[in-house]
Amino acid sequence: MPAEIDITNSASVDSVLAGVAAQRPDVITADMTATVFCDSSGIHALARAHRRTTADGGELRLAVGTSPAVRVLQLTGLDQVLPMFGDVTQSLAAPPGEKPGQG
Repeated sequence: MPAEIDITNSASVDSVLAGVAAQRPDVITADMTATVFCDSSGIHALARAHRRTTADGGELRLAVGTSPAVRVLQLTGLDQVLPMFGDVTQSLAAPPGEKPGQG
């Protein structure tokens, strides 16, 4: 994911995530560890990707680390919908359906 997700690139983020979701993987991990800003258009892109992915029986996860974008995910409640992991390795290590800290 880009360093900033806002109105200028959220359509591109949405397109990339839609392309990955169309492949119907069990789990998609969006690496937001280097994302420092995410506005409402970015939140909407993530929410749409979540709906697309779960409609096909998959799961969208976020690797967030210490990204400042975590705060907006918390304020919008998206952290309650999408599993958030410390990094991509942790996300990939968890079986589908497993939430962070359950293992």
